[in-house]
Amino acid sequence: MKIKIWGVRGSIPSPLTTPEIEDKIRQAILGLPNIDPHDEQAVEEYIATLPQTLRGTAGGNTPCVEVRSGNDLIVLDAGSGFHDLGQELLTSAFSRGEGELHLLISHLHWDHIQGFPMFMPAFVPGNRITIYGCHKDLRTAFELQQRAPMWPKSLADMPAEITFVQLTPGESITIGQVCIHSLLNNHPNQSYSYRLEDGHSVLVYATDAEYKQLDMATLMPYARFFHNADVLIFDAQYTLREAWQRVDWGHSSAMIGVDLARMAGVKKLLLFHYDPTYSDAEIEQIQATAIAYQEQDTTRPICDVVIAYEGMEIELAAPGAVDVQFPVGSEAAVLTPTSVFDEQGVGQLADQLARLAELDGQAISIIDMSQVETLTTAGLKSLVSLCRKRDGTPVVLAAPSENVQKVIELGGHAD
Repeated sequence: MKIKIWGVRGSIPSPLTTPEIEDKIRQAILGLPNIDPHDEQAVEEYIATLPQTLRGTAGGNTPCVEVRSGNDLIVLDAGSGFHDLGQELLTSAFSRGEGELHLLISHLHWDHIQGFPMFMPAFVPGNRITIYGCHKDLRTAFELQQRAPMWPKSLADMPAEITFVQLTPGESITIGQVCIHSLLNNHPNQSYSYRLEDGHSVLVYATDAEYKQLDMATLMPYARFFHNADVLIFDAQYTLREAWQRVDWGHSSAMIGVDLARMAGVKKLLLFHYDPTYSDAEIEQIQATAIAYQEQDTTRPICDVVIAYEGMEIELAAPGAVDVQFPVGSEAAVLTPTSVFDEQGVGQLADQLARLAELDGQAISIIDMSQVETLTTAGLKSLVSLCRKRDGTPVVLAAPSENVQKVIELGGHAD
């Protein structure tokens, strides 16, 4: 799986103010090293060294996370960031009415659905949007926010094919290669966490959750749900002090996230759903406090504590992960490597091909390169070697990107 963050704020959108932008400029200028400010390359290199929250911002849009697994597009929540995602999707099949999207809604508070009325792909006939949620009034909530006089276009005015699916809490569903589980959170009007597994990686989306009791027995169901997640997106709306002062507000803190992540063996803790009043500097301080808290106890596993920011992209699958599918009525097996395709990836691909040969002697193996963004020279060498070793058994490379095709051509193996 690969994720991209489109919205990180809680409660209400909070764009940067002019004083905040001026302060960032001031800090950047004061930290300027001894370089020629007219040297564009030197300036670019300096900007690249600045923290994300200084050269940019964590962001002001409300929650929206894009998840890609193979050819499947899953989106977690439709806050105001959902509009920006829609604009990008209009550069793809969604502009032609050929797009398909699966939208998982954690709960129906406005900051988690307010981006849907301005989701432009919903105005393109032919696009298919399936909206999932555990709340019985899922469709009603979407209809109400677009009802006159609150909004000029009703849900019925959107010509895309929009379908609502009510989930049963605790039961799993499958979308493509992704198995999805849900867990009830402690939050006003009920919110649900989602755990996504695709055979290569695990993502847990656990926003809008309050943890009142911190004893082991109470936390254990959450720790089991978070178990061994590659990324845990966690509600860090408040400092620990504020979380304990705002009882029943339904939110948590980064320090509690650290405890749960370490208990569950999580690799990366992604802080999320920031209070709309927090500046980027205050969010940085929340991260620093969480890291310092983790360092006080070296007896438990360490997790990476990271600030989620809009535009952030994370590849969850290990390099070389390979999906295998058998199209109905075909003698071919389709193998889909993910993201970076290096020597390790070709090794795993060779293992999969060997297993397929033992199982059913597939006559043709199609390697779908559509998900591969980077092909290294080591990967190219190993791939060429693999094809030669399978002389007599066809291996077809399908749908390589322009970058991958260019590497193949530069390496003299366009044939």
